[in-house]
Amino acid sequence: PNEYPNILKNRGKVIASYDERLALIKSQITAIAKKSNGNVIIEPGLLNEVTSLVEWPISFIGNFDSGFLKLPKEVLIAVMQDNQKYFPMVEHKRKLMPLFICVANIESNKPELIKEGNERVIKPRLSDASFFLEWDSKYGLRNHRQSLKKVIYQKKLGTLYDKSERLAHTLKYMAKKIDIDSEAAKSAAELCLCDLLTKMVNEFPKLQGIMGRYYAELNGEKSEVAIAIEEFYKPRFAGDDLPKTDLGKYLAISEKIDNLICIFSIGKIPTGDKDPFGLRRSAIGVLRILIESNIDIDLKDLLIFAASTIPSKDKSKNYIDKVYFFLMERLRNYYYDEGFSADTFESVLAINTTIPLDFHKRLVAVTEFKKLDVAKNLATANKRIVNILKKSEITGFVKINDKLLIEKSEIELAHIIEDYKKIIKPMINNRDYKLALAELAGLSKTIDNFFNDVMIMSDKPELQKNRLALLSDLNSLFLKIADISKLQE
Repeated sequence: PNEYPNILKNRGKVIASYDERLALIKSQITAIAKKSNGNVIIEPGLLNEVTSLVEWPISFIGNFDSGFLKLPKEVLIAVMQDNQKYFPMVEHKRKLMPLFICVANIESNKPELIKEGNERVIKPRLSDASFFLEWDSKYGLRNHRQSLKKVIYQKKLGTLYDKSERLAHTLKYMAKKIDIDSEAAKSAAELCLCDLLTKMVNEFPKLQGIMGRYYAELNGEKSEVAIAIEEFYKPRFAGDDLPKTDLGKYLAISEKIDNLICIFSIGKIPTGDKDPFGLRRSAIGVLRILIESNIDIDLKDLLIFAASTIPSKDKSKNYIDKVYFFLMERLRNYYYDEGFSADTFESVLAINTTIPLDFHKRLVAVTEFKKLDVAKNLATANKRIVNILKKSEITGFVKINDKLLIEKSEIELAHIIEDYKKIIKPMINNRDYKLALAELAGLSKTIDNFFNDVMIMSDKPELQKNRLALLSDLNSLFLKIADISKLQE
């Protein structure tokens, strides 16, 4: 049995090892490209597929008519990779060359015939792509808009035309809160789905967005509109780039929010591994764009507005809250992947901020606060405060009676709380939570003295109530940033 792979290799010209075949193919195509003064584009999925298709890989170079280089680069690559399973080649400046590398399954006495055969096969494919491009360019992207009325998005949610109208409404809402060109936003929303009806995207679905941008540019749309049409699909997978332009970001947010609100409204909530509508991807996309692009938008308000644009018939109960909870769970996973701890996340989640960017700033601040020497002591003190208040009858705001402050430590705590309210107020307003928590760390000794010197549950009801009110006031000071009682040692 140990000799079996060698016998297959030497007598049958079959390389049994997948890893060996993959390494050999990679080595062959890299060497061929280098010999031709170029670089080969190695797409991992294609490399894996070709490795699985051949037993005895023999790579060779072929060429096609340089006139086809007038086609968009993405189209040429799609033809070579998707249709033909070829590896495209580029110059050192990443410009495509009229060359490709093909991997055959056997050695041939007449390799020229295999080369010529593959060159002959790719020509009609490229000719078809040229025809699609010419036809689509002449027809115009905007002319497809009315045809979107014939394409069902989901039977309870209308057509793609209806979806594009919802995107336009949501973008208009966002334009009131952030600085974007409302006319450009309207055009981007109206056109972003139109390339789905083009001949090129029908043949190469992976080019959706890319061809939309290309055709929009050809049809004289504003550059920012054309770029947004390509960018709004991003991020398409974990770790993918985010849209770079403002309009691209806001269109992407609108489309992903629409996906979530619409599908949840008809009760199609992802369960387990089943997520046919890609809602987890939409959710993490929205959150990444809002946080990583520093976009200051209230997510709950955005969901409520987006919900107002969808058909009211057959809406699932409390679906907006369900979408928000779903987003928060995705946010939890996002931060865990980024290395943030569970307790810091819970400490911020507890205060119910609905602005992801604000959530992020608080989370970073709590993470830094946790590194301070006094953090453990303050977290313990806050746990004690929370437990005491839970057992008491204190609810809501209770005014502290200064005349009932008797002990030196409680007088000092009451005064210092008032001082810190004034100190941290501008920091909270500016969302400088890191600085605010660093300031509040200075309360540690005063809080310790209070617990050591003062009998909170006094046998005199008026003193007990006043001291509980003092603790409630202290607790609310920290809750302006996070619930640090959630922090673990």
